[in-house]
Amino acid sequence: MSRIIKTIEVEGHPTVAVFDSGATLTYVRSSIISEAPLTKIRKPAHVVLGGQEIDITELRIIQGKIDGLDFFQTPFPCKIWDVPVDMISML
Repeated sequence: MSRIIKTIEVEGHPTVAVFDSGATLTYVRSSIISEAPLTKIRKPAHVVLGGQEIDITELRIIQGKIDGLDFFQTPFPCKIWDVPVDMISML
């Protein structure tokens, strides 16, 4: 597994992203994608994130750019994932 830290655009705003090649799900801080379209999911996903167990009940459809190239994604909004970027290497 490797992690890449890069500034990208999400919903028209620059933000720092951590790309984890071993991740199976995508999480984004709720505050970053609060205006993106919301979809409730039928069966909550039970995950452990940041050492805490949480049930994910919704996802959002986001658009962004990486190096000027457009992308879209359906991440899980996450309220507890609030780790400063300089702490990520310690996780």
